[in-house]
Order: sequence, then C-alpha cells, then structure tokens
Amino acid sequence: MIAIIFEFYFVKSVRMKKVCLFLLALSCLFNLAAQQPQQFSYQTVVRGSDNLLVVNKMIGIRISLLQGSENGDVVYVEKHTPTTNANGLASIAIGTGSNVLGNFAAINWSKGPYFIKTETDPAGVSNYTLTTTSQLLSVPYALYAGNGIKRISANSDTIFLSNDSYYINKSSTSTGNSSIPSGGGQNQVLTRCDGELTWTNNGFCPGKISSLDCNYTIVKQGTLVKNDTSGIILRFSYTGGNLGVGDYINVQSTGVFGLNANGGVSRLNNGNGSFDVIVTGKPTSSGNANFAFTFCGKSCSFSLDVLESIGKYQSVLTDIDGNEYKTTLIGKQVWMAENLKVTRFNDGTIIKYFVTSGNIATDSLARQGSVWSYYNNEASNNKYGKLYTWYAVSPITNGNKNICPFGWHVPTKTEFDELVSYLGGNTNIVPKKMKQTGIVDWSLDASNSSLFSALPSGYMDHLGYSHGLNQGAYWWTTSENSFYRAKSYSLYYSNFYFNDSFIRHGLSIRCIKD
Repeated sequence: MIAIIFEFYFVKSVRMKKVCLFLLALSCLFNLAAQQPQQFSYQTVVRGSDNLLVVNKMIGIRISLLQGSENGDVVYVEKHTPTTNANGLASIAIGTGSNVLGNFAAINWSKGPYFIKTETDPAGVSNYTLTTTSQLLSVPYALYAGNGIKRISANSDTIFLSNDSYYINKSSTSTGNSSIPSGGGQNQVLTRCDGELTWTNNGFCPGKISSLDCNYTIVKQGTLVKNDTSGIILRFSYTGGNLGVGDYINVQSTGVFGLNANGGVSRLNNGNGSFDVIVTGKPTSSGNANFAFTFCGKSCSFSLDVLESIGKYQSVLTDIDGNEYKTTLIGKQVWMAENLKVTRFNDGTIIKYFVTSGNIATDSLARQGSVWSYYNNEASNNKYGKLYTWYAVSPITNGNKNICPFGWHVPTKTEFDELVSYLGGNTNIVPKKMKQTGIVDWSLDASNSSLFSALPSGYMDHLGYSHGLNQGAYWWTTSENSFYRAKSYSLYYSNFYFNDSFIRHGLSIRCIKD
C-alpha cells in the first residue's frame, strides 16, 4: 500500500484587486492569450506502507479535474509516468500529460470551484489503486485570465474579453460597449450577469429562482422545548435556479423568542434544487415560533411548535372527528396522553364499526379489514378509547391512509423502544411511570410521572370477544412481523413486553408526533 502526500506549485501567482487598477497602470499592449502557459506544476511525495519513501522509481499518475465538487463533472483527464527522485518526489506539469478526456486550454477556470483527483499506480502502469481528491484552492492567474480578459489596449482604457465581439470601454457608452461599474473589492471578478457587468465573488452572478416552495421537508427531526437547547433542519425546494449565488438566511423567531433560523446555499442548481435551513437556540417560552425570510427575491414563512418542559401536559390535539387529546413530552418524543377515539382516517374516509354477531365465520371474516370497536361492544367504554384492527394501522392494508391526526403517526417498534429506554430501560419501573393513577388493581404500582396516562383498556380477539379490561393495555405499532401478525406493545399489571399480535385483533392506538 502506498501513502501519498500532495503539494501544489504554481507557475505564477498574481492578485488583481480591481480591473480599474490595470486601466490606469498599463501603458503598453499586452496579449495575455499569447503569453499564458497552459499548464501548472504539481508535485507529490510518495511513501510506502512502511512509511519509507519510494525513490528513483517510475510511477503511474492519472489526473482528473472535477468541476463543482468532489463528485462533480469530469472536465479533463490526463496520464503521466514520472520517476520519483532520491527524496521520493515526483514532479509533473498538469496540462502536458497524455490526454484522455477534455481540452485543458478550454477549461473555464472562472466557473469553479475545481477539484483535482489523483490516482496512482506504484508499478508505473495503469492499475491505479490509490485515489485522493482535494479542492484546487488557487488557479494560476494566467489560466484564469485566459477565460475572461484577452488583452488590454495600449492606452489603458479598454479590456477585451475572450469573446472578440464583446469588450469594455471605460468612457464610451456607444452600442457594443459597457462602462465599468463602480465598486469591486479584492479578489472580486467582473462578471456579465443578465447582460450587465457586475462585480461578483468567484465569478458567480446573484442567485435568481422562478419559485420557492414553502412546504418544507424535515431533514433532521427535533423537538423544541422551552428553555432547552435543540435543533431542527428543514429543507426548502426551488425551481428555475440560474447557477448564481443564493442568499444567506439569518432570521430570529417571533412569537416565541430565542430561536434562530439560518442557512441557504453557496451556489444554485441550474433549474430545480433545494437548500437547508437550520433552526437552533433556546426558546424562552412555549407556543408557536414564527419565521419569515426571503431567498433570491422569493418570500416564505413557517411556524414551529415549542413545547412546555417535561412533566407538564402539552397543547391539546384535535382529531378529524373533533375529539380532543392531552399530549405529553417524553424525552425528545411527543405522545398522545390518551388512546385514539377516531372513526375516520384523516382524509375523511370512514372506518367500519364492528359489532359481534355471534356467528364465528361471519365475525372472523368481517375483521379482515379496517374496523374499530368498543370494548365488549359497549359505548360506555369509549373512555378507554377505541379498539382497532391492524388493517387500519398499516398503509399497505388501509390504502396508504393515516389514522392519526395530521402531523402525527402510529409509532414504530423503534419509537416505542426509545420511549422505554428513556423511562428506564428493561426494568419494572417503566410501567409505573406510564400507568394512570387512581384505578383499582391497575394503579397499585403507578406514578404516571411520564404523563403517558396508560389505561387498562384490554383488547378484542379475532372473533370479536373482549378480554383484559382493568388488567392490561395493548397498543399497535406499524412494524409487521409476519403475514398475519404485527408487533404490539403491552403493559400487563406491573410488566411490559413486546408481543406478536394477530392483525385481526383489536388493540388501542397511541399516536406520536412527526
């Protein structure tokens, strides 16, 4: 194995603070196109896996120039077979190797950044086994200028660009000429943006987009809690990007103070793209934190819910039927503190009501679908919530519908695992922290310190018979175990466990916030 250390040596380095300085300083004709060397020096020190230098040996090197990123478009490839010296140093001139792809002289260095990918074969052939990629942080001025300035006139008042049909004349305003704009700082580039000359950073014009979608997606989920530091990452999409530089976003929250949203992109895509906004800070109160920002001339606003501290019920949740539920923050999760009672999916589709008929075959068949029931078919048991088959839970069996309110979902087994872990892991203290107090038998060992407020709601079997009221609680997860079983989470007296329940059973549902 060979380890490689890279060093860059450029033929010439020139810093241009402002084109105007050249106009005043130059008094003779320069033809940069004729003078510019289409190459730059590159050296690499090669060491073996024993950390000893590979000396006086021919090696194979393949150089690729990538535009935009380490995984960007390959614009140029060439090969070299240099020989290392007594110090293990191999020297090449990029631009003079055996051409594989592209035209080195045609590279537009102003459209960077560029990255250099080096592949090495210690045996000196083309079995390249060692690869490294790094950003080309500096480009020889002569190469960069070759893409923009062709020559400067003898009387120092005109810059001719590479395109012979376009030039700049400081004093003339006639057709075909453009005045040099004021401003321009060190390392800025004079760029033609929408037909107008503009001083830019790195040669990229100001970003423009056709539209901005304010319906973000969540890249990193987080829970915002009063007086607690946390973060959320949101992704916004745009259309009609112009490859320009996007705005940097930095706005403070209103309504609830203490949060900051920042982000944006360094360069837009050509067409559609997206950018991330990171929300961080320590909110000073609970409620809605509101943000409004402008990106490339388009405005967006969004709101995030900030919760009360742990140990207090959160804001009330309302389902599509108008039922209201307490909610509770447990760790970084927000759970309903009551069992679901809804009779419709959140798109308005009715969930069938199942009542035992007494006919085993008929009842078993009727439960092979999305249905709900009261415990023991008695409406007075609605205080425990309704009992649903797993068909109503799984998007595969319910037609890709959501039984929970908007912004909420039925938990996965992994999300229940996180709840259990936060409350104490694999110990009998977990049921105590989850169980509602004040219920005979069930609450003898209950503190409800989590405010999960679990009730002993029992379950309904695949034939429609009810069992376990005031003894146990059983909740569905979305995790399927087999064709006819799914994972459920159970509290039974002072124990908890995960179980494989028949999908025709009727269990309770607790929703968790997205």
